[in-house]
This record gives sequence, structure tokens and C-alpha cells, in this order.
Amino acid sequence: MKCPKCRLPEMEHIMFEGIAVERCPTCRGLALSRAQMEILLRSRLGEVADNPVFAPTPEALDNASAWCERCEREMELVKGPFDVFVDWCPGCGLIFLDPGELASLQRNPITLA
Repeated sequence: MKCPKCRLPEMEHIMFEGIAVERCPTCRGLALSRAQMEILLRSRLGEVADNPVFAPTPEALDNASAWCERCEREMELVKGPFDVFVDWCPGCGLIFLDPGELASLQRNPITLA
């Protein structure tokens, strides 16, 4: 799989906090499924992280471009848990987190937004 952001050819398979994910060795972004995202959030927040909400991004913020190679379509920038904007493929559900988005999700907020 190519990286959805930088489009370099080889994502690497790694273990991240006990979850098998794909990471781009160049931009350090992570590609994961919604289930993997829920596991990641639950490992930090417990059951309060179940069923994170993914909402459409306001048009003014939708300036990022990411491409899902699996579905051969442009990914959408959506508001995920804790108001962190992530790239998401509406076809297969792939989520791509760049290092800044990942850092924002790794904070430990009191409640879900």
C-alpha cells in the first residue's frame, strides 16, 4: 500500500501500542481501520472511547489531500474523536493519522467531544 499522504510506495507493518498497523517510514503517519482506532482509544480511555464519532469537516477546513489506494478514491477530511481532524476513506473506512493528529489523540481528555 502507498502512503495516503506522501504517496511513497511502501508502508511498513509495525506494532503500535500493541496494535498491528501500517506506518509510512517517511512522513511517520499511521494507517488503521476504525476497529484499530477504537482499540487505540479504548486502551487509553476505557469504555468512554467506545463508538467514536466521525463527522464531516466544515468546507473551509477541507484543504488536505489524501488518496486511498485500496478504493482508488480521494479520502475525506473528517472530524474524529476529540475534534481531531483525520483523513478517512468512506469506501473502506481506512483512517490515516499524521504525527500531529496522532499526538492530539494521545492526549487524555476528560470527555469525548
